[in-house]
Amino acid sequence: MITSHHPCTPNPDSCATTSTEETKDTEKKPRRRYLPAAKRKQEILDAALTEFASNGYSSTTMESIAATAKISKAGIYAHYRSKEEIFQALMMTVLTPVKPVDSSWMPEHENPSVEEIVDAFLAQQYDKLEDPAVLTTFRLLISESVRVPELIQHWHSHVIDRRVQRDQLIVDECVRRGLLRKSPITDNFFLAAAPSLQWVILAVLFNDTDTDRLHNLRHAHRELLLELLRPLAV
Repeated sequence: MITSHHPCTPNPDSCATTSTEETKDTEKKPRRRYLPAAKRKQEILDAALTEFASNGYSSTTMESIAATAKISKAGIYAHYRSKEEIFQALMMTVLTPVKPVDSSWMPEHENPSVEEIVDAFLAQQYDKLEDPAVLTTFRLLISESVRVPELIQHWHSHVIDRRVQRDQLIVDECVRRGLLRKSPITDNFFLAAAPSLQWVILAVLFNDTDTDRLHNLRHAHRELLLELLRPLAV
């Protein structure tokens, strides 16, 4: 007996083939991951850092950042208008202290000790230095400083200058209240960051990221500042 299929009756074998093909097509297309805006922007910045560090600023495109972030180019433009804006956001996010630039790092109670003041200052200097992204971004900043000086200058004026001014105001007030000893270092407090800055420069130049060395430097930096800032006994 010959069995035939009515033209309107689906062939089971044909259905199985179609189902298999549809499954393969579905597997090829990754499902879009819905993330909060802050997490999505962080993914974009992480991808941008990878691209900038590997290919340089000039050779990096919005398309390459999108590909590395595994999102569409439209997804990038939903958060950033240009490659320049991404670069600025990277500088501001990675190389900015844990606390906002204009906030005070001073202990909150009325009369902190010199030890508490120094420890609070060093926290903003060192707490992010063990993050590999920080040194990668510093390398990028140095390598691109000639190619895109206006972007580096923008970061310097909006982060570094404001941070130096804020720190100086805090220290001037501490000297006025007798919490710190007046000296050349309190008059020019940007010098207080010199040891940590030296470590960053050497780490970038020689790829020396020994955490034990960093911890030892932080301890020595603390002792140095205590020696220079502790009020003299009356």
